[in-house]
Amino acid sequence: MKIVLIGKYNESELLNGPEKVAKRLFENIRLINSDTVFIEYFFKYSGKSSFFLRLFGSRELYKSTNVKTLGILPLFFYLIKNQPDVIHFVTEERFQASIFLYKLFLKSKIFITAHGLLRYEASHLKTKPSLYSRLKIKLLEFLLLKFSDRIVFVSKKLMDFSLNYYKLDLNKIVIIPNGVDKIFFNETPKFVPEKSIKIVLYCGDIKDSNIVERLKLIFDNTISQKKIEIFVIAKAVFEDYFTDWLAIRFSPAISAPELAEFLRDKDLYLNINNYESFSIFALECMASGIIPIVSKEVGMSSYIQNGSSGFILSCDDAAAAAEELKNVVRDLIENKKYDFSLISRNASKIAEELNWSKISCKYMDLYKALINE
Repeated sequence: MKIVLIGKYNESELLNGPEKVAKRLFENIRLINSDTVFIEYFFKYSGKSSFFLRLFGSRELYKSTNVKTLGILPLFFYLIKNQPDVIHFVTEERFQASIFLYKLFLKSKIFITAHGLLRYEASHLKTKPSLYSRLKIKLLEFLLLKFSDRIVFVSKKLMDFSLNYYKLDLNKIVIIPNGVDKIFFNETPKFVPEKSIKIVLYCGDIKDSNIVERLKLIFDNTISQKKIEIFVIAKAVFEDYFTDWLAIRFSPAISAPELAEFLRDKDLYLNINNYESFSIFALECMASGIIPIVSKEVGMSSYIQNGSSGFILSCDDAAAAAEELKNVVRDLIENKKYDFSLISRNASKIAEELNWSKISCKYMDLYKALINE
C-alpha cells in the first residue's frame, strides 16, 4: 500500500500536540507499511524558505527516513506520478489546499486528522490573525472537512463541537484518539503523598502572567495540610512563587525523554480549560501513573471514569470549578475517600490501550477498509 502523510514534520523532539501525532504516526505506520512517505513544505517560519522554494523546491531530509520537503509544483508531480493509495493530512497546513485543485486526477483516498477547530481557535487567540489570515484558515478547514474521504477526530468532544460549525457527512467521520509514547509508562506504584502534593499543569503558549494569582486563589492554605507544589510547563516562563504552603515553579517545554523523567514523581495532573480537543499531555501523565483532574470540556475526559481512573470537573462557572477542585483534592489526599493507588493504576491502564502501536494499527485498518470499499 502506498501511503503519503502530508503536514509539518519537526525534526526535533520539542513537539506540540499535532507535530507529535504526525511524527509518531509516521514512525509507527512505517514499521507496518514500508512504502510510507512523509511530505512537508518549505514553511515561511522555518528559516529555510523563499518564494522560489515554496513553488519549485525539493529536498529529502534523509533517504533512510522517507521524509521529503516539496514545493507546490514538485508536490503536484510527485502525487500524480506515484498515485498513492492514501493521502493523509496529519497536520492542517495551508499548502494542502492546492491538492484539492487536482484531486480528480488522483486515485488516492484522502484522510484528515482534525486536531482542533481552526475556525474557533483563530477567533479566540489573544493576538488575533488578520482578517485575510482568518479567511484563509476558514477556507482551508472547509476544504479539508468537506472534500476529504475520511475525517478522523481525536475525540468525541471535538466531533460534537465541529458539528456545531459545519454540516458534515456522519458516514465519513471516525474517532481515533491520539497515542502515547512507551517511555512514559511508569511501573513504580504511586501512593498518597506524605510530605507534599506535586501537581503538574501544561499551559503551552500562555502569555498571561496572572496565572500565578489564579493558582494562588485556588490553592490556598485550606485545601490540604500538606504543602502543595505546582509545576507549570509553558513556553513563557514566569518568576517562581513560594510560601510556606504553596510553591509554583515554571519550566520550559522539554523533549519527550526529559518529560517522561520529569513526570516520574508527580501526583496529580490538572486541566480546567474550557476547550481542549484532546490533550496528549494528559495521556502522558496518565501513563506515568499521575491522577488526572480535568474539565468536562477536555477531549481526554471521555476516556476517564470519574472517581475510578481520574476526576472530571462538571462545573462551568470558574469559581464553582475551583471549589469542586478543592473538594476533589481534599477527598483524595486528606480524607482518603478514594484509593489513590488504584486510581493511579487505572489511569495507567487506560493509557496502555492508547499507545502509539495500537493507535497506528487503527489507522491502518481504516486505510484498508476505505481502499477496499
